[in-house]
Amino acid sequence: QYLTKELSYQFIARGKYYSQLKAYYDLFPKEQILVLTLEEDIIKKPKITLKKVCDFLGVDSSFQFQQSNKEVNKNQALLSEAILSYYLPFTRPINPRLAKLLPKFNYNTRPEQETIAKLQHIYAEENEKLFTLLQRRIPSWQ
Repeated sequence: QYLTKELSYQFIARGKYYSQLKAYYDLFPKEQILVLTLEEDIIKKPKITLKKVCDFLGVDSSFQFQQSNKEVNKNQALLSEAILSYYLPFTRPINPRLAKLLPKFNYNTRPEQETIAKLQHIYAEENEKLFTLLQRRIPSWQ
């Protein structure tokens, strides 16, 4: 395992979206907040999501976006950058270049079922609160 407990906890804390979003919902009317998920909105329904974003922003939603299904900005160095930032914070300005020199991780590998079950347990209560806050369930998170 390449993550320390401290860094693992940091990633887990970042995944507690209810706690993070609740602060915004306490400050702004819900009509001013649009929450999208990568799995359910952006990946599964990119054109519908673009229309939803345009409508939310008051932009003409009939605009025809070019290459809306094209994958761009696949960041193979994200985890490497996070690890560098944590252990060597003074390298942050050059982390994207440093991360390219580190071994690549296979991001397409699915975690072991035991890991998935553990994460589902960790996030279960938080996600239920999030689903209530958003007034929608996110099937891929269950």
